[in-house]
Amino acid sequence: MEATSRRVAAARWIAGPTGLLMLLSCAHAVTHAFGGLMPLIFPSVMSEFNLTYGDIGFLVGFTTFAGGMFQLVYGWLDRFVLRKFILAAGQFVIGISCIITGLAPAFPAFFLGNLGARIGSSPQHPVGNSVLAERFPASERGSALSLHVVGGNIGTVLVPVVGAVLLSLVGWRATLLLLSIAPFLLTVALAALIREQRDARSARHAAAAPAGQILRQILGNRTILLIMLAAVVGAAGRGLGALNTYLPLYMNRDLGLATPTVNILYTMLLVGGVIGPFALGKLSDKIGRRPVLYLSYCGAAAFIFLFLLLGDAAPLLLGLALLVQGIFSHSDSVILTAFLADVATPAQRDVAFSVFFTVAFGVGALWPTVLGRVADSYGLVATFGAMGLTYLMAALCLVPIRSSQEGKVPIRSSHKAG
Repeated sequence: MEATSRRVAAARWIAGPTGLLMLLSCAHAVTHAFGGLMPLIFPSVMSEFNLTYGDIGFLVGFTTFAGGMFQLVYGWLDRFVLRKFILAAGQFVIGISCIITGLAPAFPAFFLGNLGARIGSSPQHPVGNSVLAERFPASERGSALSLHVVGGNIGTVLVPVVGAVLLSLVGWRATLLLLSIAPFLLTVALAALIREQRDARSARHAAAAPAGQILRQILGNRTILLIMLAAVVGAAGRGLGALNTYLPLYMNRDLGLATPTVNILYTMLLVGGVIGPFALGKLSDKIGRRPVLYLSYCGAAAFIFLFLLLGDAAPLLLGLALLVQGIFSHSDSVILTAFLADVATPAQRDVAFSVFFTVAFGVGALWPTVLGRVADSYGLVATFGAMGLTYLMAALCLVPIRSSQEGKVPIRSSHKAG
């Protein structure tokens, strides 16, 4: 009897908000692990396949763009397929992609594996955040969504630690093959453990207008358009994009730092990416989204410029600068997501998230390609300087928003939201 009670209690916990958050955070960690590992692999791949900065920029930019554009379909697809199965399918594609990338005989196959991993990762943000935004009230939403991001960033942090050891012991190909185990396990866990009923999905969409009508309402809302514009502009220096791609290359090639030192400093940046979203996301629940976004963007600009001014200073100083830089540069996305969740009604949220993440990670993914060309022509210092300017431009995008009362800015609608 006691054992049965414990099993029932465990099942309820897994099905509850906290268990759901932990499971989705683990899945998010796996999606970030692949992207976090790539910058450590790129130096070897550049030498093995004879690639340029522009080639790497195109790889990151195009695959991120493709994965971002896939996010547009989920606001429509989840009307027909349970969201847990969409998330599980994404993990399965990541596992297959790890195998393809690890066995790649040449750059085209390596490129294909990266493309598959980005597409497999694409449901995590719009679908995962939609599930969480539905389960947590507005007063806790920033904290919940930030913990989801923190889960992803923990996966990124563990990569330089575990990945660096594996890379030195078994090489980059075997490391990727080992990485494929985790997404296959999560494929089963997501499909089996998330409690989502078809009736609940039907009720969620019953009062909603057609997806096309909701899309027109969203694109006609000034506040949402400004949020999306900030997301696109700020994507130039967002973590796991161009910033994380080029920093290890800059420290290795321009500053001449040894690989172990580069890995440690890169880890400092990623540790900041764990601290920042949770701390700033929680702060945004208390004082509002926009003030914290201003802090995030201006802080990121200040510390990227400071990092450049430090040059080849002592690694300790560089590490501290990167730690704070990580706090700011990895935080804007989660706060913008919470801002959007505040603005959109529940019936509009799935489509709104799909559009937002398509724009933020699809259109915004063009930045690594552009900045790769800047790096080839003018060097990486100019590239990071350009990132600093885009942080400030992203902050300016939010100034015209009229209302500062996040959570009370409705989307005008011709139908009654569900």
